[in-house]
Amino acid sequence: MRIFNHTERMRIREIAYIMRELGDDCTEERLIRRGVTTAELKAYGVAATEQANAAANKQAA
Repeated sequence: MRIFNHTERMRIREIAYIMRELGDDCTEERLIRRGVTTAELKAYGVAATEQANAAANKQAA
């Protein structure tokens, strides 16, 4: 597991928030249109997805 610094964790949180806003219509193309770069998706995509899913599960409970 990769350890992220504070700035990276904040960006992951922002990307996860965008993913939650887009919901089922979340695609790479739509994320890019919302200002997420391809490099950020490659570096933080998995972590952001996990965070978005955890937040959705927490809200559903």
